[in-house]
Amino acid sequence: MISDHYYYHRLTPKNQSFYKTLYDGLIKLDKYIMCMDPAFTPGDLDEIYNAIYFDNPYLFFLGNSIKVEGNALGLLKVTPEYLFSDDEIQDLRSKIERNTTKLLSRADLVDGDHYNNVKKLYELLCENIEYDRTISDSLDDVDSYYSHSILGIILRKKGVCSGVSRTFKYLLNAIGIPSIVVIGRASETEFMPSSDNHAWNIVKIDGNNYHLDLTWDSCLSHPGLTAYDYFFITDDEISIDHTGFEGMPNCSDDSLGFFFQKGSYITEMRGIDNIISNALKQSLARIYFKCPKDIPVNTILENVQNSVFDKLLRDGKSADLSVRTNLRQNIVDIRVN
Repeated sequence: MISDHYYYHRLTPKNQSFYKTLYDGLIKLDKYIMCMDPAFTPGDLDEIYNAIYFDNPYLFFLGNSIKVEGNALGLLKVTPEYLFSDDEIQDLRSKIERNTTKLLSRADLVDGDHYNNVKKLYELLCENIEYDRTISDSLDDVDSYYSHSILGIILRKKGVCSGVSRTFKYLLNAIGIPSIVVIGRASETEFMPSSDNHAWNIVKIDGNNYHLDLTWDSCLSHPGLTAYDYFFITDDEISIDHTGFEGMPNCSDDSLGFFFQKGSYITEMRGIDNIISNALKQSLARIYFKCPKDIPVNTILENVQNSVFDKLLRDGKSADLSVRTNLRQNIVDIRVN
């Protein structure tokens, strides 16, 4: 397990000291925590508390409010909100540890193979979790809080973007891979409404940073067919439908993007024809590719489907096609049934 406290390092030295004091008290489940800070402001507390919240997803028991009392000398009494009793927290910790061990075992990870380990965890989660459309953005009840924290995904296999991204960070950190929970905004797509509050991850592999939106790809996935539309993508790619992440680490390397890795980033029509031919020759059940902006997939989709049918007929075969497009990311995903 590593602790990559990204948001801690963005704080001022004074607020970093406050962070450490507050963190130490939260880990011990202290009912109140004493700090000394004559220059304290409420804005400082919001920034510090948010940093702790997103740096440390295993602090699943924290509520969204915190009380501070102070005197003229700058002595502060901080009273956290714990959503569960001490006994309940210990019980939940044990359940989380057991389920995490099982989950990591199922992923069949290989020591040192960071890229493929991220990919295996991504696939396992994409195909086995459900987006919780029944709760609101507020944390007014236990079910809502479960879905916003690691509890929802690890114990119930259900959550929303903040819970999904915090869980993914927690699991990646558990296997030694740095990850950040990114907070921004999301545009409306064919599969998700717009949101003023959306969370995803940045992962660091071999010195380079990459965006991954596990929440959105899980909504696009099916058993045995993981979606990789938002897997290891760049700032330029994710900014098409994600915004508000200014100040995050630069993500400019595209070499680990799924479509580049698979040779299915197509820059000309001839390349699409080759993808189709190779898939059908190998009896693959999926034709999955991405194009640059100058080849809008909505303008070529009919030709692509006709090409698939023509090649099948030429080989004396027939099939039903299920077609999914991601028009913003310029992706086509065809299942050959």
